[in-house]
Amino acid sequence: DRQSGFLYDFTEYEFLAGRIMEIFANDDLAEKLSKNAIAKAEKWHNQEKNVTDMLSCYRYISGIEL
Repeated sequence: DRQSGFLYDFTEYEFLAGRIMEIFANDDLAEKLSKNAIAKAEKWHNQEKNVTDMLSCYRYISGIEL
C-alpha cells in the first residue's frame, strides 16, 4: 500500500475515489507510485526469467532432468 498503488476493499469506492484525487493533487506521490509500479512490472514480467521458470516447472512435473 502506497508503494506502487493503493490497497482497498473493492466495495469502498468512495475510498478509492479519494485516493485517485490524492494522486492527482500530489505530483511526488504520483511519481513515486509510477516509478515503483514500473520497476515491479519489469521484474514481474521479465520474459527470460518467466520462460526459465516455466520450463523448470514443466521439467519438474514431467520428471525430465537436464
